[in-house]
Amino acid sequence: FAIAVPAADHPAVAGVDRVVSNHATGLAHKELSPVLRVRDGDGGDGALLALAGAVGKGRLLAVGDSSLVINSMLRYPGNRLFVRNVLNYALEDDQ
Repeated sequence: FAIAVPAADHPAVAGVDRVVSNHATGLAHKELSPVLRVRDGDGGDGALLALAGAVGKGRLLAVGDSSLVINSMLRYPGNRLFVRNVLNYALEDDQ
């Protein structure tokens, strides 16, 4: 399992120290901000697991591992908190 850590200060990772991924895919997009990062074994930057940004009046959060929300992955406290934060972030009213 690859371990992802917060890549920036974002509501989705508030209070999260790490997220355990299962079938992770690295993401890249020049207009989206990093949210979660999997470091490489050499201490380098590694790959981004989650990115966020604004799209019109909406929000976009892309995560490179859909298995984070399955029951067996929610046993990890960081995963549970990340999923809870993502739901709260999605439901916030920006008005």
